[in-house]
Amino acid sequence: MKRLILKIGLLFCFFTMVFGLIIEHNNNENIKHVDSQYNIDGYKIKLPESAVEKNPELAFSILQKSANKNDTSFINRVTEYTVKREQGEIDLASDIIKVTYFIDDNAKTSFLSKFNPKVIKGETEHLFNSNVFTEINKIKKVTRSDIVTGDYFLQGTDTQIQEMVLDNISAYKDQMGLTIVAEELIDDSMTLPIELIPTLDIQALLVLGALFFLCCLVIYSLLITRDIQILRMNGYSVLEIAWHYLLRDINSWMLATLLFLLLAKVIFPTFLMNIQLLIMLILLTALLNLIIFIMLKFISHLSAKNALNYKNYDKDFFYITYAIKIFFLFTVITSLSPLAELLKDSWRYASSVSQQKVPENAKVGIFYPLLIGKDNKDITYNTNVFFENLSRSADRIVGDRGFIIDISSYEQTDSFFDKVIKVDNSYLKKHIKVDYQNKKIKTETKDGETLFLISEKLKDRRQEIRDYYKVNYDMTLTFIIISDKTKLPLYNNKKRELTGALLIEVLKSPEDIPIIKGLGGIDPLKITLGNRSPESMYKQLKNSIDTEYLDDNLVNIVKLSDVNKVILLRQLGTFYIYLFQTLFSLSLTIFIIMQCAIAYYNQKKKIITILRMHGYSFFQTYKNFFLLLLIQNTLFTLLFMATYPERLIGALVTCLLLALVEFVTSIIVIVTFDRVKKVEDS
Repeated sequence: MKRLILKIGLLFCFFTMVFGLIIEHNNNENIKHVDSQYNIDGYKIKLPESAVEKNPELAFSILQKSANKNDTSFINRVTEYTVKREQGEIDLASDIIKVTYFIDDNAKTSFLSKFNPKVIKGETEHLFNSNVFTEINKIKKVTRSDIVTGDYFLQGTDTQIQEMVLDNISAYKDQMGLTIVAEELIDDSMTLPIELIPTLDIQALLVLGALFFLCCLVIYSLLITRDIQILRMNGYSVLEIAWHYLLRDINSWMLATLLFLLLAKVIFPTFLMNIQLLIMLILLTALLNLIIFIMLKFISHLSAKNALNYKNYDKDFFYITYAIKIFFLFTVITSLSPLAELLKDSWRYASSVSQQKVPENAKVGIFYPLLIGKDNKDITYNTNVFFENLSRSADRIVGDRGFIIDISSYEQTDSFFDKVIKVDNSYLKKHIKVDYQNKKIKTETKDGETLFLISEKLKDRRQEIRDYYKVNYDMTLTFIIISDKTKLPLYNNKKRELTGALLIEVLKSPEDIPIIKGLGGIDPLKITLGNRSPESMYKQLKNSIDTEYLDDNLVNIVKLSDVNKVILLRQLGTFYIYLFQTLFSLSLTIFIIMQCAIAYYNQKKKIITILRMHGYSFFQTYKNFFLLLLIQNTLFTLLFMATYPERLIGALVTCLLLALVEFVTSIIVIVTFDRVKKVEDS
């Protein structure tokens, strides 16, 4: 029975290794395939900044005409980090990279040969287990957004032709209203590689599968040690013994795998199976055959007398199994901690969704999530400029429908002077209309001055506040005092409002604060929805969004009350990857826990039988085993809480869950063997 269980464990580990190897090979081939397309041979050129500001379509047309005049291929490559959109529906949980190549009629064979013929005809290429979607379009389909954000290439190897094209472009400088030379059109900026994110990344499975296979192999070899010695004494060779016990199974499993891969290639044409993968699988099989042969050869050279008369076999078998179990528990706890942290965050978001304590948040929306879109270069090289421009554009798009309240400084600092809430005039008109004397608030200030609203109880500290901001931020403040009873709606899903000692900075313009606080963040810019749905509001703003060329960044409006639902949705991808890896690791560990419990029972079965016959209870009989588990799990918990202080809750929850799993599994195994023993005795 024990041998059959271990044989099943070996089978499971074998297919885990093979599966991990196949997926890892497929991921690497995907990266090579996408990179070969993305790296375009030829001169990388750029539109001058002044041309982009004045008339990018004209500059683009000049580049195209100059290339055509010299029979040189002209390519515009647009990379967009976005989400899946199918039939007008947005899948916010699926982040993808869309790469579009706009080509002219002079596109060279060396470039087109990198693509599937169906892609050249206009179909979208999506490789198996890849987040990259590739398209080829005619250059006449290019949009203004593609012109401004694209990368341009003049394809060819003849330097003289390239120089002629650049000279021709330079000749149009008067038409573009520019003063440029040809060299200024050369784009020396680094081309950012695509960050391909596999849908399923299970590289860890390959390592875990290999380690567990070796562990199971050691345990299985210990079980058949006596059999090996007996067969050797009867004239069987090591190869014959190895073939009988393991090699026949390993090679049969690999043959089944190869047949399955051929079938998968027929069903999934985009599955990248090639001769290299087949060679890797054959080498893996050969390596496993060699390891098995060497191990059994080593066992066969042990003393047959000692092997057949070994008295401490069950005891040593338990110690070896227990050491292997400790190793895998360590591995599982390490891999489970991130999942526990993710679950903790998800629980917080889910709790917030279920509570819905702030009904007015259902009447306010935000742009969420903010996507990189086609602006990867701008974010990488000019992050601050990108967000400043995005803030101004978003403010123009929303107009008088929006207002700003930013509480990030209030939440993230303990300093009294820096716990400032930032709002704009639209927010004041909506929520703070009068001062502590019930007079209408006027927000006009002199040039160079910043308006602060402070609670009545802080009015005697005005000079102290003024001095602090002058010294630390070179800001000149002017104050308006508001009532201590003033309620400040926060418009977030954590706390409804603030009262008491408040410092409120009144923003003059969007430039005073990056309205969009970061990719995927909760933005201070709020949009008043009233009784309208987010979808209808987005449709109303769509023309303005398109005019500002932000349709690739601002793809969705969501109610503030529903933000946590979207966050949970977007975490699902990461959650599933962690969950898959964790369940695999956990299943291996449970298998080892079972083997360890069985080994303990076999080691102590004589004592256990005597104790049970004399009326000892279950837990009295096995108290030493459970005491060992208690000490082991206590030490593990303390160790990981000290090792990962930043993941304290995750480490604690993980260790407690694993302790529970180990206790329950061990009890089930021991109870099962205990009952079997009673049946045998009866």
